[in-house]
Amino acid sequence: MDASKLDKLRQAHADNLLTANELDQAAGGGRRETAHDSKFLNQLMAGMPGRPPIQDEYEVKDDQGAAVKAAWGQLGIRFEYRGYTTPNNYFLDGKKISRAEAMNYAQKRLGKYISDSGVR
Repeated sequence: MDASKLDKLRQAHADNLLTANELDQAAGGGRRETAHDSKFLNQLMAGMPGRPPIQDEYEVKDDQGAAVKAAWGQLGIRFEYRGYTTPNNYFLDGKKISRAEAMNYAQKRLGKYISDSGVR
């Protein structure tokens, strides 16, 4: 393949990529996002008190993310569950941050990094 065809292919692919913000919003909201947070926090907080159980979407519906909210709080993040399909809110020092920023902050704070495979 010549260079111009390769450049056109790369540009076509780049045009279809989501921005970080679009990806954060596309991850689902409310229940699904909170269920994924429970898995992330469960792995990150292994061996710590306050470690949340891994929940599925339907368990989250019943408790509105109470265990996830408590775990985020333990790590310095204020978490707001926003309902079935609306993306949740995350705050650090009173400033709204993205879910990805909250996850990065939590990992840095604990000095522990986990693979994001299976954690959305």
